Amino acid sequence: MRAAVVSLNVAFPSKQRYEGRELLTGGAKRAVERAMLRFENSVADVNDVIYERSKEVGLIERLSTLPEFAAGGRALFARRAANLRREK
Repeated sequence: MRAAVVSLNVAFPSKQRYEGRELLTGGAKRAVERAMLRFENSVADVNDVIYERSKEVGLIERLSTLPEFAAGGRALFARRAANLRREK
């Protein structure tokens, strides 16, 4: 028999309601509004850029302008986009 994992958190335990059940969880999380992220892609898309699995120049250029990333991260994205443009 397989059990579904509802959540795995690292924090002090707290009781949370989920789908009509009370669960003991590592901590409460609040959803982040998509508008706060300023782009339509997912964290997985960003990881694909960081680990060089994505060659989407438009996405990479957008990431290079986002204030959510530190200057070093924005510079990494800008270099990656420039390198991909040269490869074409």
